[in-house]
Amino acid sequence: MKKHTLLLAFYFCFCFSVTGQTVYRLADTTMANRLLVEADTLYKELHHKEALVKIDTAQAIFEQAVGKETKEVANCLSIKAACLFSQLKIDEAIFNYEKTLALRLKLYKESDKIIATTYTTLAG
Repeated sequence: MKKHTLLLAFYFCFCFSVTGQTVYRLADTTMANRLLVEADTLYKELHHKEALVKIDTAQAIFEQAVGKETKEVANCLSIKAACLFSQLKIDEAIFNYEKTLALRLKLYKESDKIIATTYTTLAG
């Protein structure tokens, strides 16, 4: 009887822990996605410095919640590069576009449209 109670308690704690982490990650990624939407709006309104702060924050959240080599991080790098390019920080923009491309090449097939778009943007 004690073994069953102990096993049930362990199972409950394990399930609660896993579910808690999943909810935590979901809340984090939801916030990071919201920050990216806000950053994109700021970028379009030519508020590049404010956009960069939100992008960096979103990227840090994504890296912590889902990992450094993810589509979300690649999207952050791409938007960051566009902001830097708009500020005429060309070397920094190219650096971030190259990081975007390298990451996307790991995540997508080379024939994927997003790879072609990234190459085109980098060449532009």
